Amino acid sequence: MAFVNERRVYTPAIACVVVVFLFLACPGFARAGWHMNLQAEPHGPSQFLVVDKSAQTFYLFEQKSPLKNLAKIPCATGQVMGDKYREGDLKTPEGVYFVKSRLNGGLDYDLYGDLAFPLNFPNPIDIIKGKSGHGIWIHGRGHDVTPRETKGCIALNTPDIRDLDASIHFRMPVFIGERVTWSKGPSKINPEAKDVIEKTRQWAQAWQNQSEDFFELHDKKKFAIAQGESFARFENHKRKLFSRLPWIKVHIDHVAALPGPDYWVTTFRQIYRSPTFTSAGIKRLYWQKDDIGEFKIVGMEFEQLPLDRTVLASLEDNLASDASSRQLGTPSSSVKAQQSEARLVAENTTKPQAKKHVESGVQSTAPKPTPLVVAQNTVSSAPETPAASQLAETQRLPSTVTVDHNTTKPKPKPQHAKSDHPESKAKPVEQHDKKTTQLASNEKTTPPVKPVPKQSKPAKKKLDIVAVVDIVNGWSKAWQSADINTYLSYYSDDARQGRRRGKNAIKRQKTRLWESKPPTLVDVTELRVTETDSGCVASFVQEYAGVGVSARKGRKELFFKPINGSWRIVRETFERM
Repeated sequence: MAFVNERRVYTPAIACVVVVFLFLACPGFARAGWHMNLQAEPHGPSQFLVVDKSAQTFYLFEQKSPLKNLAKIPCATGQVMGDKYREGDLKTPEGVYFVKSRLNGGLDYDLYGDLAFPLNFPNPIDIIKGKSGHGIWIHGRGHDVTPRETKGCIALNTPDIRDLDASIHFRMPVFIGERVTWSKGPSKINPEAKDVIEKTRQWAQAWQNQSEDFFELHDKKKFAIAQGESFARFENHKRKLFSRLPWIKVHIDHVAALPGPDYWVTTFRQIYRSPTFTSAGIKRLYWQKDDIGEFKIVGMEFEQLPLDRTVLASLEDNLASDASSRQLGTPSSSVKAQQSEARLVAENTTKPQAKKHVESGVQSTAPKPTPLVVAQNTVSSAPETPAASQLAETQRLPSTVTVDHNTTKPKPKPQHAKSDHPESKAKPVEQHDKKTTQLASNEKTTPPVKPVPKQSKPAKKKLDIVAVVDIVNGWSKAWQSADINTYLSYYSDDARQGRRRGKNAIKRQKTRLWESKPPTLVDVTELRVTETDSGCVASFVQEYAGVGVSARKGRKELFFKPINGSWRIVRETFERM
């Protein structure tokens, strides 16, 4: 059982309950700020954070019926009261935001303590309203917090944020308002929450149907402002894709509704598939009412999901559910989750023959399996291919996987010796009887040497696609969070990184850099894993940013070898784009 402590929070494992709460915005929001009235309601996240600016109080809530307050601790917000509108105004923004990442290294201890959670300010609504600024964090403090002492962030006492650490997770919603109240009554359904959730499902269905209704669900003017491109460009590109693709499948689940001061956000997991591309991620749609009171999409955000076994299993289940309707020619029975990636690759080579479809220079009728392409919300430089478009369903997510799928296996050769090291190679032996006999005759004191069969090379470590993708995802997360020990665990002792040679050299350079300029973003997209003779290579587009360091984008390659049964990075290269 969890309980509230004014200075410390003690929270055991919290069950996932898919419910949300009701926020009622008072009519005088523009002047008085956002007054949040919380109430349990059966749509949304199981946990959320709340900041009451007037009371300088930070809350952790769990959705039960009634609503349950798990933590109540003091906090500090911006020095100036009111909603944030421009950079440097010393105000804390008001609205619904989401945790983007976790930082626990290289921070100025007096200002931030040793732990921080950046938020996604400005969100699409903020951009529409013309708000400016960045770097709004929930962070610790090297001294006791005092009310309204920050430049816009939410500061907690370091012991308190450490206690909360286990309860704060990526994409967790954070509601910031001028004043907070909540009801202890039972769960109630909010009609507006029900409306935006239903419209979200209509949006997904219209997208899948390639229908005109898809475009009508958007507020064209506001959407263009939020996304930074004209709606005409967005629409034209969509129509171009609709004309190319024989079918599109859009599956959404875990749909939740979260209200803001004058808007709603629906958040959900999205799985998109077309004949040659597949994407999975968490999408957020931002909704506002138009002039006649109808909710329209005014902005969206998309965050990648790692291509792990859970996602692959979900994709496999989704494929199996409609395989017959798509006439893919794949078996109707489901296979094990660990074989999902193979089935997805197979799907790309069993498309209907009635309509030939060529994208990215790969023929759909090619005799060899086409690499699985998993798309994500990133912008690529080749607009003619769906994988390179600026649209959500065709932008790349890790990972593109290239694997040599042989149709026949070579006959195994007898092994007469085993290697103690996976990278070791058997020494060559003499194969001809005459030469062996001659060598023996020249050494009179040595007994005759019998012919020795040729030794087989040590068995090559089988490429586990999902394992390598998991490693790249873990490596990038460790880098972004400045977790030096976890980061170094992915490298071999003699790894080469640019001019640095060896793990110790890498450690010295990263430690110095992260002390003054800790990373804030490490984004991996367009991941391609290719098998090699000695292991594999992971190639991807990397975007990096740090405190005081502007975003840098380029192509990175990680060269892996199996060492002591595990994949380790032995070499790393980077070429700026």
